[in-house]
Amino acid sequence: MGNLRKSKKHSVSDWIKSGMIAFIIYILIRTFFFSSYAVEGESMQPTLGEGDKLIVNKVKYQISDINRFDVIVFHEHVGENYVKRVIGVQGDDIRYKDDWLYINGKKVPEPYLDHLKVGYPGQDFTGDFTLKELTGKSIVPKITLNIKST
Repeated sequence: MGNLRKSKKHSVSDWIKSGMIAFIIYILIRTFFFSSYAVEGESMQPTLGEGDKLIVNKVKYQISDINRFDVIVFHEHVGENYVKRVIGVQGDDIRYKDDWLYINGKKVPEPYLDHLKVGYPGQDFTGDFTLKELTGKSIVPKITLNIKST
């Protein structure tokens, strides 16, 4: 009978240790490798909508560059997360005209919008603008990433 109690104690103790180790691994992964976010607002529709959940790889941009059309999460102010699609990288001239994206003077298809445009012919989804009108800069400047674990 004594051995059975010791065996049960070891079994419970082993489960508790395993649970603690799993929790510590979870915290480490969550802190240094991945984060989850909920989309707020409609600015990323149709790709992402209000309440959609994202899991973000925190390591990718520490070892590689941000590329055109990546969907990224960034923090402009403490406590505010923004989810956006990158349409221009360093040195690009960006403008929208007649609902078409132009990068360095070339018309660029946006296939993620195609299914929306079918139901609304002639309706613009993005207003006309140039990068200079929005930012005062003619080309996308070099951006220094300040990546922090949050």
